[in-house]
Amino acid sequence: MVLYTAKIAFGERDPRRFHMLPPKALAGTSDANQEQLLAAYRHLEAAHRAPCELGKTPLILHRMTVLGVANDLNYVARAFAIANYRKGQLLLLPPARAPAHGHSAGNDRGSLVRGRGIGAAWHWLDGLPGAKLDSMFTLSACQLRLQQPDEIGRLRALDAASRNGSFSGAARSLGLGEHALDSAFAIRAISRGLTYDYVPAPFREHGMLWWFQALTTYLLRVRGPLAARLQRHPAMQALAARLAAGGSDSTALQREWLASSAATLRSAVRRDLNSSEEFGWLPSAGFDAALHVRMGDACGPRAKRNQGIVRKCVLTLRAGLAPLLAHGVVPRGGRLFLATDSQSIVDEAAAAATTLPFEVYYLNISREKYDSEAWIELNSAKDRTKVSE
Repeated sequence: MVLYTAKIAFGERDPRRFHMLPPKALAGTSDANQEQLLAAYRHLEAAHRAPCELGKTPLILHRMTVLGVANDLNYVARAFAIANYRKGQLLLLPPARAPAHGHSAGNDRGSLVRGRGIGAAWHWLDGLPGAKLDSMFTLSACQLRLQQPDEIGRLRALDAASRNGSFSGAARSLGLGEHALDSAFAIRAISRGLTYDYVPAPFREHGMLWWFQALTTYLLRVRGPLAARLQRHPAMQALAARLAAGGSDSTALQREWLASSAATLRSAVRRDLNSSEEFGWLPSAGFDAALHVRMGDACGPRAKRNQGIVRKCVLTLRAGLAPLLAHGVVPRGGRLFLATDSQSIVDEAAAAATTLPFEVYYLNISREKYDSEAWIELNSAKDRTKVSE
């Protein structure tokens, strides 16, 4: 930890730190336009939604994790990348076990795993009647096929048989073919580094970041009960009303790009699925930048001991805004969205509003449950609702 901290401190003193370009493999060598994005979406659609032939189509398993909502989503995106690389279709199943790290008598994420089944595979959707995995994820053709009444029994049997055994062996015994892979081992491998092989050749010039953005925006779409809950939430309605009250010319290009990207996705998907529900809901909002200041179980006043050292916490809004102000990231009169689980950060933003050259927007929600030593997902699970009231 001492050596790592010293290395970071040295990097922070380097005057080039805001000017260094990422490696070409990350940033790419050529900008992508809407035509390339359309080609990427069509590539993903052709593989992910190709007609499923159970027993022939390769299946790539990913069990949902309980590592916090951002990590859970990232793991699904990684598994999707692996499925595309392996020319298979992604199959999402409930978690089989909780991570061992951080376990204590009062901090047991096993409670988020026990009793999970096909119909309630991800704990963040608990408390939303009717919400299932397709409320957040674009499911593969094989997953949709296995969820049909005549196949759901085989899907449940596959889930049960692979919890403590081989996924490929369970798939083989259930007549689901010889080509079945558990993505967990591959995810561990790519956590240590990715190669260009994971990016299809036609898109490599645009870089890994662009490709994973295309993967993620294709895969994650807010739909159904989750979309309805968010749209009617008072904090979202208040934010929309404030944004509508005054325009910001600085976000015009971003709003145009978002609309164009949504139209591109619509052009790429199968016509029989071409509906507003299939594409999901996007808030009508545009910002010049966003700032995430996390406190809670990581950096808050009740967080575990030494978390501030391990996570290199930013404890004030002023510290978080410093690099944005120094480099003019948000233009004068522009818009910044502040995402935070800390009421003290929100209070600081309110107090600083008249002194900043841009407007700061945030959701007016209760953040009390985030000030905790326990894992946030455990606090959220107490009342089985995951969208703050």
